Amino acid sequence: FSLDVNRGEARFRGRRIVGMPAEALSRVVHDLYNLLGDGAFVILEKLGETMGKAMRETMGWSSGDEVLKNLPEAAMLAGFGVVKVSGDQLTLENLPVPVDPAIMKHLEGLLRGLCLEPLEISAEEERATAKVKVVC
Repeated sequence: FSLDVNRGEARFRGRRIVGMPAEALSRVVHDLYNLLGDGAFVILEKLGETMGKAMRETMGWSSGDEVLKNLPEAAMLAGFGVVKVSGDQLTLENLPVPVDPAIMKHLEGLLRGLCLEPLEISAEEERATAKVKVVC
């Protein structure tokens, strides 16, 4: 991980990463839900999936196994919280926003984009757990 304040640039393994205030994500998700109601869940899930695919490609992770190996370190450096992997169980702690139903759909899509099919997923406040299956 490198940070060049003068250039306004952060890099992880040579790839540029961009952060955003966590409150911005929460606001976007809830504004979308206010506009579209339950229809927003489909969009949020698809956005999450697209973000996961882009992240996997950008980071050079070719499989879900590589994601499981590298996600804990990448998530911590990106301010996403603490990700713990134990077999097929993911635990995400200290997430940047509380996990409500809209954020949960976004998270499910993100996992799918990372080649991890969520088989069971639950959340409480800023913590989520998911049993996943590597699908690619």
